[in-house]
Amino acid sequence: MRSSTDQGLHLGHGCGVRLAALELAFLAKAPPQLVDGYGGNGGVTSRGLCAHSVYGSHGSAALKSRHLDCERISCGPLGRNVVPPTPKHAADSYSHTFMDQRKVLVIGGGDVGSAIAHRLFRHGVRVLLSERASSPHARRGMAFTDALFEGRSQLAGVDASWQPDIPGVEACWQQRVAIPVVTLPEHLLIAGIGFDVIVEATMRRHQEPPDLRTAANLVIGLGPGYAPGRNCHLAIETQWGAHMGEVLRDRPAAQRSGGPRALGGVTRERFAISPCAGTWRTECRLGERVIAGQPVGEIAGRIVAAPIAGHLRGVARNGVQVPAGQRLLEVDPREEPQVFGLGERPWAVAAGVARALELPPLPGGEQ
Repeated sequence: MRSSTDQGLHLGHGCGVRLAALELAFLAKAPPQLVDGYGGNGGVTSRGLCAHSVYGSHGSAALKSRHLDCERISCGPLGRNVVPPTPKHAADSYSHTFMDQRKVLVIGGGDVGSAIAHRLFRHGVRVLLSERASSPHARRGMAFTDALFEGRSQLAGVDASWQPDIPGVEACWQQRVAIPVVTLPEHLLIAGIGFDVIVEATMRRHQEPPDLRTAANLVIGLGPGYAPGRNCHLAIETQWGAHMGEVLRDRPAAQRSGGPRALGGVTRERFAISPCAGTWRTECRLGERVIAGQPVGEIAGRIVAAPIAGHLRGVARNGVQVPAGQRLLEVDPREEPQVFGLGERPWAVAAGVARALELPPLPGGEQ
């Protein structure tokens, strides 16, 4: 499997020099207490790259001229759930004989869609995860997004495997060791496979959700815009609160309100969005510690900086095409951030989908 560098998804020479210069300028102006904690305190260098490999020879010389070592400008200390979990061998991952004969299509491979696929796979359901090609989803440590780029990824002990066609999906189901992930058009999947259940998990912010009720016996819609009897058979509440994850049979899901939930007291301010459409370039990794204003990447020649200090909870994959307004970064300001694993809201919504399908509790009584 080719690495992202082999596929040409690396910073160009000019981009590296610009980022190096901006990072130097930023560090020169930053308060000493911030710079001292920037990659120090015994932290692990998550990139594992020297200044030359990240910024090119000119960038490396510039850094050396300021007597800054590459670890201090590379990343900071890592907290709990910041270091990627060690992948399990396939024999140690979840694998079993399918106990439920239904075929379920989950449309949307973000953190919520991935959690649903994860849950259904553990229940023994034949689940297929459909995602757009080269997804710019930023919370890759909490989703199966990287399977689109690397062919395989793992989330909380469950593997996902990218498949190029329907025969690949069928073969993956027969092997029973991974969730198949595809980027094929949904209408081709529906016509070629025939699903008992469709879970529409794209959770569009500014578009009317589709009505897929003619495509399966049971269509479950997630969150705002979905109303049973109008554009789905059942809906799942996705808004934070006492009703999150509730199965809705006779009323619509609540409208979106209040913005993202606060982490460490910070809401929208922890995100950085794309100022324009273009190709996103970055060498930063999930879990990396950043400080406010630190250059993290660029798009169409415009630098995108960390909005606040903390750890990168989300960062879009290097080399993806993004539209204007796309979330590129998310910074978790907490001392113990969550970067990898199943999030609280995605898991609550996934549990709601399991209840809608009347699936039994997971082994060990896990909810």
